[in-house]
Amino acid sequence: MAKLKKYSKESPIKNIAIVSDTIYPYFKGGKEKRIHEITTRLASAGYEVHIYTMKWWKGPKNKVEDGVNLHGISKLHKIYINGSRRSISAGVLFGFACFKLLFVSFDVIDVDHMPYLPLFSVWLVCKIRGKKLYATWHEVWSRKYWNEYLGFFGIFAYLIERVGTLLPDKILVDSDFTKRRLKLRNPHRHGQLVTAYNGINLVEIESVKPSKHKSDVIYAGRLMGHKNVSTLVRAISEVKKDIDNIVCTIVGDGPLMNSLKSQTSNLGLDENINFVGFLPKHSQVFSRLKSSKVFVLPSRREGFGMTVVEANACGLPVLTLNHPDNAAKDLINHGVNGYLFHNYKELAERIKDLIKRPELLEQEAVYDSASQYSWDSTVDNVIDAYSK
Repeated sequence: MAKLKKYSKESPIKNIAIVSDTIYPYFKGGKEKRIHEITTRLASAGYEVHIYTMKWWKGPKNKVEDGVNLHGISKLHKIYINGSRRSISAGVLFGFACFKLLFVSFDVIDVDHMPYLPLFSVWLVCKIRGKKLYATWHEVWSRKYWNEYLGFFGIFAYLIERVGTLLPDKILVDSDFTKRRLKLRNPHRHGQLVTAYNGINLVEIESVKPSKHKSDVIYAGRLMGHKNVSTLVRAISEVKKDIDNIVCTIVGDGPLMNSLKSQTSNLGLDENINFVGFLPKHSQVFSRLKSSKVFVLPSRREGFGMTVVEANACGLPVLTLNHPDNAAKDLINHGVNGYLFHNYKELAERIKDLIKRPELLEQEAVYDSASQYSWDSTVDNVIDAYSK
């Protein structure tokens, strides 16, 4: 396992600024977890780390958590509207708030690309201050997907994204999938793209004991439209025809919770599918994973797919959707640490195979698939990118 490099006085950087409208643990998602893991390690390595975000907490605008300085540069705005789409107004308001960075000290500033508009504000700040702009990119959306997401306004968002990719001096990407898409969009920027994979804490995962709550199938993540959890519910309905006592656990919360519960009831699966909501500690999620047999990630869209690696590290094979916008499929070595599927019927067949014949995949190979991902290695790559 890689060992994190400590801060050196010879380093050209000391003060690191991260800009993101959402942060962990106030908002739980893959990018928020990534920022938390990287910034806390940077702080422990001796760097001065500041996160500029919405004010998610009560009390003073500035506070310190886990050695990281948090700054609420705008009031908290509702991130999602209608339960599934990001609020444009929230992105605009946070983007305007980012002009406050004209008056703060930093050696390096890294902006999370979503919701795009802060990129433009911080780009102008960097031009005025004579600083380089770094950005972390998780996903690249097609024009078709933007149209599905925003309707008529999708074309404008698509163009904003296209222009946004031209602003940073260097872009950090968390997956080869996203890097390929950025290279196709801007071939001349190949040398300005740096891969810094997401990681896991293997020591923490290994220390967790299995939960007493056992299940055959498990999902963990937000309950959003693009997560496509309804496909898993339909698959469990198919599996039940063959395995009547099939048990599925759904960990997480989100705007589609009620509709998914209604779908579950309508299919007569109340005794088979358990909704446990968000678990306050990540170790509790690992515990649930370790007491399950198969992990399913049915997402149509993922920027990396952190839960795939975490599930493998807990010894679970993973089934994920073979969709062009799902970067998690790149994490699957078909027939080694899991399988890809195309629809709910194929998913149901894979679930039945793995439950009836767990020897199909060697557990050691499943574990090994996760061992290559280390947060310390990620942070070293990030520091190297910032220093050049």
